[in-house]
Amino acid sequence: KSASTWKAQVNNNRGDALAVLKQLTQKGVLSVMMDGNGKIGAQFLKYGLVDKVYAFISFEIGGSRSTFDTDLGIDRISDALKLSDVRYQTLSGGLLVSGYLN
Repeated sequence: KSASTWKAQVNNNRGDALAVLKQLTQKGVLSVMMDGNGKIGAQFLKYGLVDKVYAFISFEIGGSRSTFDTDLGIDRISDALKLSDVRYQTLSGGLLVSGYLN
């Protein structure tokens, strides 16, 4: 298998995110690993464009802002996005957790 990188501009709306995904499918891409800031990840989550999540939890804690700078519209823990088929792997610098969104 091969991998390539593609830089895309996604502003704060669902149309931009869908346009990026449409361009990728036209290129024959069926699976996308998105690596970016929390704002981009939160937008894709908010618009229901994510099937599987890989979250890396570092063993080092620091920083000055929230992971997600976009409001997901979730006010109660009972409304939180839930993962199924959750797996985890300990890596040298932290923990990799993966699962499918229900």
